[in-house]
Amino acid sequence: MEEGSGASALATSIVLPVREGDRGIGALLTAVRVFARALQGAVEVVVVDDGTHDGLQSHVERWRAQFSGLVVARHDQRKGRGAAVRTGVLAARGEYLLVVDPELAVPVENAGALLERLRAGADIALITRGAAERESGSDGRSFLERAADTTVLRLSQLMVPHGARDCFAGLVGVRGRAAKKIAQRAQVSSPAWIVEWLALAQYLGFQVAECEQNFVRGPLLGERDRRTTRAFELLKDVWATRRRLAGDEYSRASSTAALLNQTSFHKLDRDTLGPKKR
Repeated sequence: MEEGSGASALATSIVLPVREGDRGIGALLTAVRVFARALQGAVEVVVVDDGTHDGLQSHVERWRAQFSGLVVARHDQRKGRGAAVRTGVLAARGEYLLVVDPELAVPVENAGALLERLRAGADIALITRGAAERESGSDGRSFLERAADTTVLRLSQLMVPHGARDCFAGLVGVRGRAAKKIAQRAQVSSPAWIVEWLALAQYLGFQVAECEQNFVRGPLLGERDRRTTRAFELLKDVWATRRRLAGDEYSRASSTAALLNQTSFHKLDRDTLGPKKR
């Protein structure tokens, strides 16, 4: 059976890319469990441990009894958020995939709107900030943080015109087949992964939809002392995406097996799908 095909018995995969220092893994898994129970069809949760050394594996193990269809994939060393998303997507088997930011800037229950867009025909759907928030700036960031983030967003849109108003919300839905084709070509490992994914969606002729939501998030570029460095790293990856598009470097897809070759998998109840009921 083809991965991500509509013939799969697995309806939805929820991908959680987690890195060193991400806080509140318990709150994240609690929110995901509640959301998964409300979904129709079988669900799996794919946690990607991006080379952490802060006890994430043992913490996730304690949640084993709360889920069936729980899969933990581990990078032997930190490879970046984009690489963790790619690993999770390639390991997932759902007809629809949801990529959830571990800091829950956008509540996971808002992903229901993304699933509606995917079922209506979109290949990739993402949350963007509502018009009222964009105009008022009432999204939890300071003036300087908003200015820095807006500058990076606008520059990324100029380098790689992807059409999305705000692509860094951290909650994305993708059809299984489209997700595999994009992940097999994606190369960006930083938070700029979503810019590359949107560019690849256009390159491959996939339909993109946006869902406006109101949410509070921290600054995209993080703490003040790292802001300039992170902006440079992010824009460097966006420019690399532009260069690859211009050179038609995305025409060839890598195999899933080759991309997952260096990933350690710990499979928990892989064949028993759906969240467990109490």
